Amino acid sequence: MTLPLLAGSYRAFSDGEFVGKGKVPVIARGQDFTIGLGADTQLRCYRELVDKTDETSWGSRVQSFDYRLRIESYKRGPVKVRVYDRIPASKTKELEIKLTKHSRGLSNEAVYKRDHRPRGILRWDLKVAPGSNGAKALDMTYRFEMKYEKGKHVGRKATGLMRVMEKDFRAMSR
Repeated sequence: MTLPLLAGSYRAFSDGEFVGKGKVPVIARGQDFTIGLGADTQLRCYRELVDKTDETSWGSRVQSFDYRLRIESYKRGPVKVRVYDRIPASKTKELEIKLTKHSRGLSNEAVYKRDHRPRGILRWDLKVAPGSNGAKALDMTYRFEMKYEKGKHVGRKATGLMRVMEKDFRAMSR
């Protein structure tokens, strides 16, 4: 693109049908940006909590969460898919959160690693084969652990968390 893209609203159509709308900020020449063009009904993604453990050792409590993500494609050709998920993030040393396992590597994109990964956002950039559904669906797993003092409680001050998550997601989508 040789010119900047001016800010404004847009409406997205696919095969002549309305699929969504949104707003675009000013985009500088050469700047990357993401725009939503509606849902693709030939792709499906599911998230499942597979296991949760809760252990107390010495003075610490360790909670582990195992998740499975399943991507299904009903497309006739391969498709690039970007999958996002989120784990808790903490700025204090009183709550230690670690991604301890993942079956597929997270994105290596520099801006993601610098700005989004430290806030607990997980991102995978995948190529999904045609016909990846049913028994052939693409499965990914990951585990994260939260470690904190056994007398502390986590999750009691969740007021406003949804607004923070929405703000983070909008910032990622730029």
